[in-house]
Amino acid sequence: MAPTPRPWWGRRLRRAVRTAAVLACLGAVAGLLLAFYLTFVCSYASLSAANLLVFLLMWLVPTPLIAGMVNKY
Repeated sequence: MAPTPRPWWGRRLRRAVRTAAVLACLGAVAGLLLAFYLTFVCSYASLSAANLLVFLLMWLVPTPLIAGMVNKY
């Protein structure tokens, strides 16, 4: 027997998707501003692709955490 759908799951899912999208956009904007600042002060050694990749990946960590909380809270 299939479980009955609960109406609050849709709201939780929408809220989780919006929160994850906002966090991803904030991370992208923060990375862009950080790259601008580092080029502005001529700190090219700190502006490597690996450093920026780690920075952006750390901003994406909350996305799976938020997705995992959809059916718990």
